[in-house]
Amino acid sequence: MFDTRGERVAAVYRELARHAALVAAAPQLPVPRRKQAGPSIVYSLRLDRDEVAALEAQARLSRIKPTVWAWNLIREDGDTTR
Repeated sequence: MFDTRGERVAAVYRELARHAALVAAAPQLPVPRRKQAGPSIVYSLRLDRDEVAALEAQARLSRIKPTVWAWNLIREDGDTTR
């Protein structure tokens, strides 16, 4: 268990770095075009049981909802301003 907020934040950045390395090593796939009817798009995905368990465990450690954890991971990974 994490003792400080700083350690929790560091864990998130380590996971993001690990994910970025995996993405960089993966072949690039074409991105499908989507119609946008409003300011946001609903995007569903399927996770296996282990992925859901990992997502829920990390969210519990961070004391946030799993959907918020997943959304933050997606948002942080797409942040090109850093």
